[in-house]
Amino acid sequence: MRLRLYIFVPVALVGKIDFSLRYRLSNSLQRIKRFIRKKYLNKLIQFHKSHGGNVSVTCYPLQTQFGVLEIEENGIVSSFIEKPILNKWINIGYFYFGKQIMNHIKEYDTFEQFLNKSINSKTLYSYKHRGIHITVNTIKELEEAERNISGFEKNLRSA
Repeated sequence: MRLRLYIFVPVALVGKIDFSLRYRLSNSLQRIKRFIRKKYLNKLIQFHKSHGGNVSVTCYPLQTQFGVLEIEENGIVSSFIEKPILNKWINIGYFYFGKQIMNHIKEYDTFEQFLNKSINSKTLYSYKHRGIHITVNTIKELEEAERNISGFEKNLRSA
């Protein structure tokens, strides 16, 4: 089952969360999701209001699921890093739109076209989220999040 949730509020905040799951989120994950929205979306809103652009997207550092090798021309491995955080950022699905933009989104065939137009017109800004981010796109990720739920809750309260 693929669930796509869009949240519209009067200030034109849109949060998009994709889950490719057969099960609903547990009560603990629901609590954490609500807490993260309340705590971290306020930071996104403040960021958006600070730059004057039309669209803000929340991004997070990309951590590869693989070990990364540096290899010399002769084939000798010169370094190895297990699952490093790369100098790339991923969209984690939270957007903030200025009120005037909401009517223009409908003019595009896809959301990707809209984002690319915003990029080309230099009106898309990225909010670099550095707090806790829980990815739940698969059953395996859901099970891992549920195993670590108490640690997430402690970290969120102290953040």
